[in-house]
Amino acid sequence: MRHWRAGMTLIEALLGTALLGTLLVAILMAQSRLHRQSVRADSRLEACRVADKVLEGWWPKRATLSRSGTGAIEGQKNWTWRTRPRDDEAAKAMNMQVVVLEILAANSPELGPAVSLEILLPNEQ
Repeated sequence: MRHWRAGMTLIEALLGTALLGTLLVAILMAQSRLHRQSVRADSRLEACRVADKVLEGWWPKRATLSRSGTGAIEGQKNWTWRTRPRDDEAAKAMNMQVVVLEILAANSPELGPAVSLEILLPNEQ
């Protein structure tokens, strides 16, 4: 009887160790996901600040704003901009045009825009 109880204790200890190992792996995976999500959020916040500065510089001369183009952002080596028109019937009715401004990571534009916003501008003359 004594040997049977010792054997069960060893099995219980192994199961406990396996359970703790599984728990540790789950915690590390969750921490990794949280870190990636935090990095993405920080990147989007930075892209929002960059978009704000871009618009701040462009707004005084909005009549000449590129409605379909791409380019580098002065003083921002990590970001580029892209604009494109978007068809919008309500804007057309007001003789306006919707232009989409996208801020993209310069090193990986294939990931898509970090920030995208729409600007309502008067139609080009």
